[in-house]
Amino acid sequence: SSAASDVYKRQIGYSRQLSIVPVLLNRLTSHTEDRSFVIEALVQISGYDQAILDRDDLLADTTWRDQQALRHDAVLIALFDRLIGLHAYTQAVGLLSHLAWAHDPAVDDALLRALPQVTADHQLAVVTCMARRGEKRSGSLQGLLTSLAHKQPDVQFVAAEGLAKRGQANGISILLAAIDHHSQGELRQRAVLA
Repeated sequence: SSAASDVYKRQIGYSRQLSIVPVLLNRLTSHTEDRSFVIEALVQISGYDQAILDRDDLLADTTWRDQQALRHDAVLIALFDRLIGLHAYTQAVGLLSHLAWAHDPAVDDALLRALPQVTADHQLAVVTCMARRGEKRSGSLQGLLTSLAHKQPDVQFVAAEGLAKRGQANGISILLAAIDHHSQGELRQRAVLA
């Protein structure tokens, strides 16, 4: 029955068995009707279905992590890469909040590979994730540097802001222009703070 099948599918993710990851990644391509289930299962296996209680890394006490299942950044990266390869950009962008927090530096490479592939309506989200990783994880700045020349001013701004927060002056002209000419008070304030 369909209900039994749904229970079985949920159990796959809850098992958190790394050995099934390659099969599930292949299933994303071969069984598009199961895509939502497969994404959910892979997120569960990666451990990123659990709450991140300190997204800004402000707490000295990190025991909350010890009380959760292990997180496997490589699984999350593989899922993101596969979704980008399948042009499933909306689902890939749905993983960015997890990728921004992930500790594996390989996330930076995945984001850099994705940036030229995603559609224009998703590029700001990818650059925002890069900027967050640059600030919180000392992530690679290459994508931010590339994004300074982007066609969309909001993408340029986020890239310049991210670089400034890392002490890089490459996008200073963009930030100064935002201070002088931008009508939105919030962006002007962010430019000043950066």
